[in-house]
Amino acid sequence: MVGQGIIHQTYLVNASDRNLILQKINSSVFADPYLLVRNHQAIHRVLHDITVQPLPDVDNKGIVEEDGFWRAMAFCHHHINTESITAEEVYEAAKLFAQFTSRLSQQQLNLKPTIPNFHDPGGRYEIMLKCISTSHRTDEAQETILKLESFKSILELLRSVNQLPDRIVHNDTKIGNVLFDAHGNAIAVIDLDTTMAGKVIYDVGDLIRTAAVNKDENSTDTKNLVLLMDHLKAIVEGYRAGADSLISTEEAAHFTSGMLLITFEQATRFLTDYLCNDTYYKTDYPSQNLDRANNQLQLLELLMAHREEIKRLL
Repeated sequence: MVGQGIIHQTYLVNASDRNLILQKINSSVFADPYLLVRNHQAIHRVLHDITVQPLPDVDNKGIVEEDGFWRAMAFCHHHINTESITAEEVYEAAKLFAQFTSRLSQQQLNLKPTIPNFHDPGGRYEIMLKCISTSHRTDEAQETILKLESFKSILELLRSVNQLPDRIVHNDTKIGNVLFDAHGNAIAVIDLDTTMAGKVIYDVGDLIRTAAVNKDENSTDTKNLVLLMDHLKAIVEGYRAGADSLISTEEAAHFTSGMLLITFEQATRFLTDYLCNDTYYKTDYPSQNLDRANNQLQLLELLMAHREEIKRLL
């Protein structure tokens, strides 16, 4: 398998005439795999220069059903940079994600939701509370549950955030979802499965969550987690440069709220998956989703501690 994704199973296929990416879709997460392909095809028709081409099957459906649901994409001879990334590369990624949203938002695309209520911090928190009462893992997660509940006041930010406009956004703007060339230029956005209507501030916040910190969400070395302020600034500058006039003053004023809410939500999702026996995210060991939740809660603690400094920076 290739890549660092924690949802699908992804393989590089060396065919006689070309290389391609073959992916087994996680149908437990995405109930309608055909919808994923239709959305990807629609997006690529508009953004063929900055997205990876989905490949047709013999029936031109884009899906082969054989021991699951499989799709193929063109192999792009560039790399994903998730280690030792520079502020310049972070700027490039942010600018490309912003262009992605700006260009899609100008189109009349009928992108149906692949996961309804995908970014919904309040709803995700309620789901987690329900899991607590039925999970056999609650005792092991008790300390993490209490720490998450101590940040519950962050959900009050939703009162104003929910008033912001919906746009066509990527909804999974991890730094690993950008391909770079050998010179550090961001050249393609990948993993389009959750591209649909949403808040642009969550895309900005998700990139901050994954690219403005010195360790990724799988790290258990949370005591040495550090915010990278130059990277954080680069993300905001990149979004402003790439989105033209799309992002309103009101949306920009809520970048900090988006950053806090998306990190709270991600901690909640990791904890929920741990409590529900790891049905969503792939894991390498039994407590990995619990460790991921603790990682995100440590990051949230850092973001809250530096909240005013970040506001001034933004």
